Amino acid sequence: MSLTKASYSMITGAPVNVLDFGADPTGSNDSLAAFKAAIASFPNNATFAPYNGGNTVIVPQGTYKMSGTLEIERSIILSGVTTPDGNAFTGSILEFDTGCIGIRVYDYRNSPSGTDAGGTTIQNLVIKTTRNSVAQEANCDGIRIETRATIRNCVVALFGDCGINIIATSGGTPNGNANNWRIDNVRCAENGYDGLYVDGADVNAGVAIRLDCSNNGRHGIFDSSFLGNTYIGCHTSGNGALVPGVSYKTDNVNARNKIGRAHV
Repeated sequence: MSLTKASYSMITGAPVNVLDFGADPTGSNDSLAAFKAAIASFPNNATFAPYNGGNTVIVPQGTYKMSGTLEIERSIILSGVTTPDGNAFTGSILEFDTGCIGIRVYDYRNSPSGTDAGGTTIQNLVIKTTRNSVAQEANCDGIRIETRATIRNCVVALFGDCGINIIATSGGTPNGNANNWRIDNVRCAENGYDGLYVDGADVNAGVAIRLDCSNNGRHGIFDSSFLGNTYIGCHTSGNGALVPGVSYKTDNVNARNKIGRAHV
């Protein structure tokens, strides 16, 4: 009996390639359904079985048109094949229409299907919109994280709200737990509000290393966590183009944020 790509991945957990599900790397056709199908080829996590990652979705070099939010409700590794240059849009590019969140990573308590994406990694991608300059648009983050996740070697640019929004409160809204998040070698640029926004009671003990949040409409990094996070070797400059902003902001005097070797 021969196996399709989808059935093979469900049985073996082997990596899948979005091209095998109909994604168009030329940017001419919408690839959202193909990405969703590639992710859906892996079995769902149990209602609460977080941090069991390893299901890899490969995104070859190219530009992929995305007409709406890419919702991640199971633990995966979403991986491009190149590390983007921080100053250029090259490599594996996901280009989203304006008016939507780009990628949303769900906790099981807030997931439409009741499954969990804890342990997800997003890496080696350019995640941007079709616009060419900074503009503000509420509820249109580049990446919204509601559970523990890692983002590395990515550029997130030109979204109307925040580049990356890590937001979770167990028992609150959204109901989730994103403690121990990680960002490594990421650039958030020309987003309408903040490069990185961290908010909620359960978004603590995270670490950002070599994060560049520049030329965003409001703040570079805005940490509104309960207990605090760590920022090492981060860079923020040229923010506040649309509304008054600062390089770093925190609004909880009890949070123990640690900022080391920053450049502003």
